[in-house]
Amino acid sequence: MRCFLDPSISASLELTGQFEAEEFSNVIKTISERCARNRVACGLHVVMPDVSLLRQRLGEGYLFIAYSIDAVFLRKSATNPQAASGMVSA
Repeated sequence: MRCFLDPSISASLELTGQFEAEEFSNVIKTISERCARNRVACGLHVVMPDVSLLRQRLGEGYLFIAYSIDAVFLRKSATNPQAASGMVSA
């Protein structure tokens, strides 16, 4: 059995896109703790391409992670094409 925590949880809490909101964080934490207790593999979606957040989530024990979405990568590339190509640090 597996559980995947996706960004729509924030919308269900009427906190659409507010992934740093305390209520959202508490719900994610509660679900992941219950998964661990019941030996259910738990994963989640890291929407913003942030390597430190990705590492944090892996350290928290999530076993599979969807990393960002194409629209976010495209927006970042369009607003800073040099950073997207690796020419400068973002």
